[in-house]
Order: sequence, then C-alpha cells, then structure tokens
Amino acid sequence: MFETRLFAYDPFRQLNDFRRRMDVLLNDFSPLFETNGSLSQLREDNPLQRFVRDFEDIGEAYRLQLDVPGVQDKDIRIDATSNSITISSERAQSEVPEGYQPLRTERGTTQSSQSYSLPAKVDLEKIQATLQDGVLTVNLPKSPENLPKTIVVTSK
Repeated sequence: MFETRLFAYDPFRQLNDFRRRMDVLLNDFSPLFETNGSLSQLREDNPLQRFVRDFEDIGEAYRLQLDVPGVQDKDIRIDATSNSITISSERAQSEVPEGYQPLRTERGTTQSSQSYSLPAKVDLEKIQATLQDGVLTVNLPKSPENLPKTIVVTSK
C-alpha cells in the first residue's frame, strides 16, 4: 500500500550543490582575468579597462569625450577616417625612486584601444582633440555634405 524509502542524510549535499553553482557563476567572469588564477590581474583586452565615453551630436559636429585617467597627451594616438575613429593610449608604470622598495604594485603598464563607427562622414582636416583633467574631448566636425540644411518654403 504505502512504500517507504529510507535515505541516508548527507549534510554536505546542499553545500556541494551550492559550490557547483558558484563555480558556474564565477566561470562566467573568467574571461576578464588572466588564466594564472590571480583575480587581481586584469587582462589587457578586458572590457572593464576600456574607456568610459560620451558621444554626442552637437549640430555641426560630433563630440566624443573619454575618461583617460593617468594618461598624458603624448601617450594618446588618434587615427581617423571619414566614418570611423580609433583612439589608443598607454599608461606607463610609475617608477620607484632609488632606495625604495614597493610593498604592493597593482598599477602596471596598461594599453587601451577602441574604435568607433561614426553615423556620418566627418571633415578630417578640422578634427580637434584636447586633454584636460583626465578627460579627452574629440570634436569631429561633420562633412559639409552631411550638415543639416534649412529649406525655405515659398508659396505661389
């Protein structure tokens, strides 16, 4: 009539199940880190190391603003075509003065590069870039053929 089954209680069964689920979750983040097991060492192509940016259409031009903390203007390279722009930067590791020994070093040399497609052609001769307080601002004037035109309507 009634079937009774007896199971041996395993107190670690839920804990092992939880560990397996955490392993699956943490493996989703493994591409962000070096494979040597050091979670403090980010990979160079890590999306977390990419530029924080704002991209705006300001009428006659596009404005691209990027956060590049610790990078000097001489360490930034901008390559542009009429419909795309690539910005690369390199931040060198700080030198330790002679006679001192670092206790911990986490800020090494980093390189970042990103390319952006532009929604319309730009005038390559008029592109300007400025760096102020760790923010790179690139003004990309639109090509005259892509500027908005006002059409006057006349009545007959």
